[in-house]
Amino acid sequence: MWTRFLPQMAMIREVLAEGRIGRPMVVEATHHQALPSDPGHRLRDPALGGGAMLDLGVYPVSFAVDVLGVPTSLVAAGTLSEQGVDEQMGLVLTHEGGAQSMIHFGMDLRSPNTASIIGETGRIDLDSTWYTPTTWRIRDRDGAVLEEFDSREELTGYGHEARAVEAMIASGVHEGGPMDPEETVAIMGVMDEARRQVGVRYPADGLAPTP
Repeated sequence: MWTRFLPQMAMIREVLAEGRIGRPMVVEATHHQALPSDPGHRLRDPALGGGAMLDLGVYPVSFAVDVLGVPTSLVAAGTLSEQGVDEQMGLVLTHEGGAQSMIHFGMDLRSPNTASIIGETGRIDLDSTWYTPTTWRIRDRDGAVLEEFDSREELTGYGHEARAVEAMIASGVHEGGPMDPEETVAIMGVMDEARRQVGVRYPADGLAPTP
């Protein structure tokens, strides 16, 4: 998940670890894009894994898990297209210790695409587009800005992830870092459960497991 490797995310993890906003209790994040409406497009085709979840929802889901850990439960609601894929969906995830994340995403409109991490003594606000190099700030509990950051000059896309892979290969250390296989599988489990609740089914869902 390339967004895990952005410098701003590494900095945010440090801010959280230092306790600068207290214990994080709420994550809010959206991801909306106006994507093709052609019924024949692969995003509209259940056989090709269409829908907003796998292309857009994975970003805020991964973000929430990065900050608050794998959720212990979730509630999902969404709107399906005529083809049976999710056009938009909202999730409320409950995490350990009673923390919650509120996530919304959709492929039929545009939104500011911002995110916030709200802690007991302050919060972190990420501007549009929050899952790319952007501007962000730390605020106190009353909303006053304590510190501002600008990551827009950093590499875009997969650049930081590629550098991390190079470093792991060169060092021979192939474990650790901001994304591990177990968490990847857990995130897929979150999305599978959300799809189940909303009623999005792909042809592959009915396949029997290979012996």
